[in-house]
Amino acid sequence: VWTITGYTGSAVVQWPSTSALASGSGGTTITLPGSGHEGTGHVVYGGYLYYVSYNSNTIVKFDLKTKSTVASLTVPNAGYHNTYYYQWGGYSDIDLAVDENGLWVLYATSTNGGKMVISRIDESSFSITKTWNTTSAVKNTIGNAFMICGVMYATDSYYNSAATINYAYDTNTSTGRSLSIAFSNPYNYNSQISYNPNDGKLYCRDNQRLQTYALTIY
Repeated sequence: VWTITGYTGSAVVQWPSTSALASGSGGTTITLPGSGHEGTGHVVYGGYLYYVSYNSNTIVKFDLKTKSTVASLTVPNAGYHNTYYYQWGGYSDIDLAVDENGLWVLYATSTNGGKMVISRIDESSFSITKTWNTTSAVKNTIGNAFMICGVMYATDSYYNSAATINYAYDTNTSTGRSLSIAFSNPYNYNSQISYNPNDGKLYCRDNQRLQTYALTIY
């Protein structure tokens, strides 16, 4: 289990288990190179940490075993450093995601009117293989977003206890649709939502509380 505290910095803590994380003991700190990370949209996938480099639209591939940078990838035209952030701010312009189909990046561009853009990343070549311009609301009005089975889901608020998942975009069919699925933010400051395909849960950070939500996927 890995945690990164704050939306800027250089420290990543590696925990041997969820119980170790809960007790706050047994963690090992890894220091990222250079200026560190930006935002809260980083993921661990296949032994690598993928994170957004500070004040840039560049994604870094970092080997957690060797503690070294493997490669970097610039996301074309992606807004960054609080240009197209989620509602709460925090340099959350570029959001990485993992699902059953692999690695994705969610962001917004001026050419798509500030609406959500989805790009599929091939982790082997570390390159963007396909991009979808969605019909979502403007990213600055979205609470957060995540991917499941090639579908992006977006919430309408990061702070409302009556928040909903109100939009989905299916990359398999290149179509978007409105939804109304209850998604509570019980502590009123949800700054991160990520799906873990290994256990089928959403991992969230809501006002300094780490939470998981079990899902039923049809």
